[in-house]
Amino acid sequence: MTHRPPFTAVVLAAGLGKRMNSDLPKVLHPALGKPLLLHVLGQLSPLEPALTVVVVGHRAPLVMEALRGRTVSFATQSPQLGTGHAVQMAWSEVEKGPDTLLVLAGDMPLIRTATLKRLLERHAREGNAVTFLSGVLDDPGGYGRVIKDGNGAFVKILEERDATPEGAVAGGPGIPPRGQPPIGVLSDRHAHLHPRPWWNDRGGALFRRPGAVRREQSRAARPGGAGPQGVGFLLMETLWAGWRMAYIRKASAKQADRGPCLFCAKAKQRPGKRNLVVARTEHVLVLLNLYPYNVGHMLIATRRHTPSLAALTREESVELTEWLGRAESALRREYRPHGFNVGLNLGRTAGAGVLGHLHWHVVPRWNGDTNFMPVTANTKVLPESLGRTYERVVKALATVERASRKRARR
Repeated sequence: MTHRPPFTAVVLAAGLGKRMNSDLPKVLHPALGKPLLLHVLGQLSPLEPALTVVVVGHRAPLVMEALRGRTVSFATQSPQLGTGHAVQMAWSEVEKGPDTLLVLAGDMPLIRTATLKRLLERHAREGNAVTFLSGVLDDPGGYGRVIKDGNGAFVKILEERDATPEGAVAGGPGIPPRGQPPIGVLSDRHAHLHPRPWWNDRGGALFRRPGAVRREQSRAARPGGAGPQGVGFLLMETLWAGWRMAYIRKASAKQADRGPCLFCAKAKQRPGKRNLVVARTEHVLVLLNLYPYNVGHMLIATRRHTPSLAALTREESVELTEWLGRAESALRREYRPHGFNVGLNLGRTAGAGVLGHLHWHVVPRWNGDTNFMPVTANTKVLPESLGRTYERVVKALATVERASRKRARR
């Protein structure tokens, strides 16, 4: 019999349940005479989790009252910003339990104890970092898809609108690694949680939460403190490393010998899917990021090799601003994001990936676009290929341009 180590269960029960057309929390809607959430907990209970954390949010007191008398802990997610954010909000409670973490949706009344038992046993047997459960349905309408390659290996997860009928249906529960808290997580409210790593005697990475530096931070700024909802704080210490300057100067010299920069090289090429160049004008270069932070990540650069905002001509400034607006309009029309990250980095220290050439990032964001994969497994899932994104962005830009010309003729 496979040895199954103790585990912590996180049950997500904070959702609004908008599709239920009711103000009642989704997990409290009844099925066969009892709330959906109680069905899930009933199937989980025989597995005897060492700790069960229920994440509540919308009308939390009702959910907590429904679980009165049960041995569970609660974590609050407010506002509700998706599954990844929900797991983040549970982390202070999760840390008290075993390293193996089982994440379950509280609105899955058909999940069975035997299924969860096999999932946990396989996770332990194979020593996976992440194990997640999916299924195959005759009619997968309404579900996302898990896409696999020819060898059956996981490739990506797609929303239904972006999937083909051949895709497998995505399931709900998963077991992310619990050996470390989330690292460098950027949530929809820009909450940061950055633990500091060090190395143990066996060569493995260990992590701990940093304490307040010289007690300069208020209680709200410390892990577990009462601060703004959904917002964490980066607490850092200073390490002097004078030897780094010689390395930086050497690296700078190598950079100078590399010849044309990325954007200068792209500026000489015609727009096309292969090079990801979307548009090229007298003053501006528009392209997709080869390493996107999110689907639809666009780059707007000067056509001329220009290192500083102060060096821009009036014509360049005007056209750059116009193209930033076009990019926003096109992405908003095609992808309907809930917000954008728009900005630029000047210099290596500020995080610029291409030095000496001004370029802006335009990144669409959605509520909940950080799910439990990047939060607990440090893996970002992009549900669309760059080729498909290129086609959609080019089409949307053309539509925006036609609309602009039509308005100008009036």
